[in-house]
Amino acid sequence: MTMEDEAVSVGNRTEFRSELRAFLSPTSLPFPIPGLLALTCVFLSLLVDAGVSQLIRGTVSDTPSVEMRIPTETGELSEPITYSESNDAARMLLSRTISLPLDIGMVLCILWLSGFSPAKSLGLGLREIPRSLRYGVTAAIVALPLVLVINVVTRLIFRPDHAHPAFELFHSGDPWLVLMAAVTAVVFAPFVEELLFRGLLQSSLSAVVGAWPAIIFVGVLFGLAHFGVWPDPIPLSFLGIVLGLTMGRTHSLWAPVFFHAFFNATMLLLSLIVGWWI
Repeated sequence: MTMEDEAVSVGNRTEFRSELRAFLSPTSLPFPIPGLLALTCVFLSLLVDAGVSQLIRGTVSDTPSVEMRIPTETGELSEPITYSESNDAARMLLSRTISLPLDIGMVLCILWLSGFSPAKSLGLGLREIPRSLRYGVTAAIVALPLVLVINVVTRLIFRPDHAHPAFELFHSGDPWLVLMAAVTAVVFAPFVEELLFRGLLQSSLSAVVGAWPAIIFVGVLFGLAHFGVWPDPIPLSFLGIVLGLTMGRTHSLWAPVFFHAFFNATMLLLSLIVGWWI
């Protein structure tokens, strides 16, 4: 190795350490959302989700479907999925596909009508996109192996007895269900979840208790919100904390949104290839 190469290597290590220190030193958003407004938006979002779910459940009737088996985390085939289970999964997906865009529009409108510019308060300006895309995807690539390791270890310890409901859709053979699930998981869900958890809850809480306590609390809350299949909340709590650090470092909601979208897209590909889903 020449002296020039060694100097470049030392410079890269120094830059990495500097960036890691900055990443682990998050700060509160400069224009935090008031706590009452944040809770109101979250409550209305949950209300919209519940209303759309009930509407879909009442209007979409049962349709016959073939009996099928799907791979579990252990590589074995599950018990046959019945008609009602498959239809419930399809209804849930349809309701999420409708409610998530409504949540986005409703929350952004409430913030705007309350005098909070989403571009300023949440860093959602168009100029933030290129930098946030690079930072969010880079952070996701670094964090992904750690989340997968935590996921594998927790599943070896707790041995979940059933697969994630998304398996029903990805192995259903219906291209429209698969496409709808992919769009929901990669586009709508990351934006809505980051808007509610990092944009509203973390923003308002960090102004009261500080950046790190807010990031940890909201990160664990994010994990608990995904309590569909145990032990998913354990790796997802770690993921939520890293997403919170990304928000605290960049002060732009775009960064955790791109992080979350890249992560979900990777998990979707893994679920289709080897039967994994977090």
